[in-house]
Amino acid sequence: MISWPKSPARKEKAIEVSEGSEPSLLLLTGYGLWLNTVDHNNIGAVITVHADSYSHLQKIKSGGKIEAGMNSSAGYAYRLFSDWQTSYLWYDLLWLQNPTDESHIDETTIEDRYPSLAPFYLAWRDSYEKSLEQQGCGRGSGLDPFPEIADRVTWEVEGFLIACWLVLQDDTDRVTYTILTGTYQIDKKSMNSILQQFLIDEDNILRLDDH
Repeated sequence: MISWPKSPARKEKAIEVSEGSEPSLLLLTGYGLWLNTVDHNNIGAVITVHADSYSHLQKIKSGGKIEAGMNSSAGYAYRLFSDWQTSYLWYDLLWLQNPTDESHIDETTIEDRYPSLAPFYLAWRDSYEKSLEQQGCGRGSGLDPFPEIADRVTWEVEGFLIACWLVLQDDTDRVTYTILTGTYQIDKKSMNSILQQFLIDEDNILRLDDH
């Protein structure tokens, strides 16, 4: 059985991974992202990422209003990183197709643009903000936001899954996800390989903590 840490931002179903070449469901989130795994002759398993896609671009194609400065023929590039008392989601300023008049993406925009993701995303953001407050980080305590490594890994994994969901939307080209572990630039072509490396990195953190 695959065991995933519990998260307030994720409603998951862990499924027995069957042997053989047929894909098996590994994880299903409440916001429409799922992971499949395929076992290759018991040598190793490959994990692939999938998601339902619905965004405001569909409203634009139906005659909705185009945002100021947005090039509707190209996708957004986002940056996702923790920054106290923000939404944690930003436009990549180096991406010319992004809106030219703003950098931070506020909660209202997230709720309007990605309504199925928004409650899970904001719960994920709020869990970090709560940890910052409990640890006194805003008062210069110098403590880590998450006193337990397992809690940090849980939060970082959830953020990576959110970044993957964003990349798989029809209005997004890439997401650069920055956490203490490292920086991961995720796009549709590289997503599965980046996921493999990310999981290795997180596993190494847990192994070091065990020692």
